[in-house]
Amino acid sequence: VCLAEDLIRVHGLEPYEDIAIEFVGIRPGEKLFEEILTAEEGTTATKHERVYVTRNSEKYTLIEMQGILDKFNSVFDEPPMGDEQGIKKLLKKYVRHYSEEEMVETNSE
Repeated sequence: VCLAEDLIRVHGLEPYEDIAIEFVGIRPGEKLFEEILTAEEGTTATKHERVYVTRNSEKYTLIEMQGILDKFNSVFDEPPMGDEQGIKKLLKKYVRHYSEEEMVETNSE
C-alpha cells in the first residue's frame, strides 16, 4: 500500500482522492506466501543478519541446463497459457522439493 501511495504522490497526485487504490485480492493461481527456500535445502548464515546462502546439490553442465530450459520453454509456449500438466511434470522432475498445492480461485473478472 505504501508503495502505491508513494508512486501516486511522486506524480503530484493524492492517493484516494485523485486515484483510488483498490484491494482486489489475489489472482487465480497466485500464492499468498512465497517460499524462496525450503528447510530441506539448508541455508548457511552470513555476516549479514538477514542474508543466507544455500548450495544446490544438483549439478548440470551448460548444455544440460540449456536442454532443461528448452523443455520448459516448449511447454510454456502451448496456447493459451502453457501446458499446465506438462509444466507440473517438469517441475516434479527438476525441482527436488516441488509439491502441488491447490490453486487459489477468485471471482475476479
